[in-house]
Amino acid sequence: MIGTVPPEAAAGAAAAGAAGAASGFGVSALGAAAAGAAEAPSLMTPRTAPGVTVAPGVTLPVLGIYGDYGNPVGQVILTEALFRRLFPDTPALRFGLRVDPAGVDALRAALRDGAGVPEGAMIDQAAIKALSLSVFERTFTVTTALNILTLAVAGFAILMSLLTLAAMRLPQLAPVWALGLTRARLAVLDLVRAVVL
Repeated sequence: MIGTVPPEAAAGAAAAGAAGAASGFGVSALGAAAAGAAEAPSLMTPRTAPGVTVAPGVTLPVLGIYGDYGNPVGQVILTEALFRRLFPDTPALRFGLRVDPAGVDALRAALRDGAGVPEGAMIDQAAIKALSLSVFERTFTVTTALNILTLAVAGFAILMSLLTLAAMRLPQLAPVWALGLTRARLAVLDLVRAVVL
């Protein structure tokens, strides 16, 4: 699958993950020489193939490889001019826009009202990221609750074991109590024994 980015946004697109997403990869083969754009900085220098074939007879150098998390399909990013030259009959159906967060709502409204783009066709990555982080934070709350529940169950089990042991030792303590050892002293000694155990 081939994505398009304008030449001036090519460098930022590779770093931002223009393909958008944990098990795939993205290859930034911008076609800088063919389109006359400057080389984009790579996040990782490729060690394998010197180029990637994007069309019959057209092989471009790989300028950078980055993790495209959540996307199992490898993708190539080209400059828009090169994409138009190689695939003139392919309509551009998907676009990635980088705008100031304060202007997202206004842009969505303009696309919806002015261009007739349905609300379901627009995705705000910042909102998705915020939702993902909030769900991720909730997992810590659940983990903490489960830790407290586990600790409470373990404490109750230990208490029941100690009470059972104390009931079994009652016949052994009766002679010592008859010799004059107070209940408080017996309780302290039994508590010390429980702590040592």
